[in-house]
Amino acid sequence: MTQSYDTIINNNEESIGNETVNENTPILSKNDSVENGDQQKPSFLKRFLGIFIVVGIMFFMTATAELSQHIVGNTFKQPFMIIYFNTLYLMLSIPIELVVMKIEMIKEKSKKKNSINGKYKSINDDDGDDKSSVDSSSNKENYNNSETTSLFQRYKNQFKVEITFDENGKQVVNGMSLLRVLVISFFMCILFVTLNYVWMMALPLTEVSTSTALYQSATVFVFIFSIFILREKITILKVIPVVLFIAGVVGITLADSGSKAATDEYPKSTLGDILMIVSASLWGMYEVLTSKFFGKANRTVVNTFIGLIGFYNMIIGIPAMAVLNAIKFEILTFPTPQVFGMLVVNGCLGFGLNYFINWGLSVTSPLFVRSGELMSIPATLLFDIIFKHIAFPLVAIPGFVLIVVGFVFSLYVENKHNNEKLAEENRLKNEKKQNETIATSTNGYNSTNNNV
Repeated sequence: MTQSYDTIINNNEESIGNETVNENTPILSKNDSVENGDQQKPSFLKRFLGIFIVVGIMFFMTATAELSQHIVGNTFKQPFMIIYFNTLYLMLSIPIELVVMKIEMIKEKSKKKNSINGKYKSINDDDGDDKSSVDSSSNKENYNNSETTSLFQRYKNQFKVEITFDENGKQVVNGMSLLRVLVISFFMCILFVTLNYVWMMALPLTEVSTSTALYQSATVFVFIFSIFILREKITILKVIPVVLFIAGVVGITLADSGSKAATDEYPKSTLGDILMIVSASLWGMYEVLTSKFFGKANRTVVNTFIGLIGFYNMIIGIPAMAVLNAIKFEILTFPTPQVFGMLVVNGCLGFGLNYFINWGLSVTSPLFVRSGELMSIPATLLFDIIFKHIAFPLVAIPGFVLIVVGFVFSLYVENKHNNEKLAEENRLKNEKKQNETIATSTNGYNSTNNNV
């Protein structure tokens, strides 16, 4: 479940030395600029962190899928209540964001204090430079003013909306108001809970390895919805992985329906495959809509959005369970202490998966995150064969291979697209700098001639 978030212009930026730090600043920057325009190679720590995140995503995705199937298929056949319980954990995103924001405020305060103390020391060593004294007094006043900024005010400032104009004079709206986040999050919560409910209903009907592979077909629906919602162009490179995914999904579904072993273990495997594809389509829509509404949102807005999904789930989930119980579709029962313990563990795994995905997006790239999802396909397959002793139909191998190849090819296409986009952004920045340099030189020349 991946989402990519860019940064936006923010009004509450604060300068530290020569850097600008705000809630848009990632915990670990993807690129560290150095002199002469060169970029430092990723350090060993960052490489290790990227690998750790990929392995973490694979682990959490595999563990939550296997445990969820065990719970809903054997001990507690209440898929909606399980989803309701798991989604509640997303509310932790807001207090976590507040804690991170508070830590950033403490660090900024410490850096400013050290900077001012250093200037005071320079003044004491000087012979009484009046200008230095005035500057230092000004810095001290700014420091004292920054101390009065409360955590709530800093959080509130992240929802400011700024209207700018691009080079063509077109109006550009940066940022998102809190009211808009509240409204969008409500409808996104309904979509999120629905797709997970369908996914949970499909899990006990088919192998986890098969469902995991089928779920990756969300890439097909992301491609389709992006054309209509994000107005993206159709290219041959984008069509190829879609075709491979479709072929792989058809191959796995036919293998499941024709396999005697699969039929004995999972008599409704075909229905499970169809439900998993439906869930994948809904997830594809969720990804595209998230990209549309929050693709350029800052970290605080994104964490608030995630937390609101958990909050709205808590509110609307109770009447939803009452309706399902009234129509006898899902009879409301309460879990035993043992099952409740498994629900707690499963909820932690689900939250860990969401946290690793968003952490990966902030410190690495969507490619690393999606690589972790890709690794969950062989991981669940091996788990089913080794620990659950499920006879894997050999006729399903071509379908798995097609999906893996399609997924890898989609990573290549996305990487190529990101590189082209980055190159275009750099070109526009260089052109803008050149134009500014020419304009400055021209103004200086004209000023000199006027003085002469």
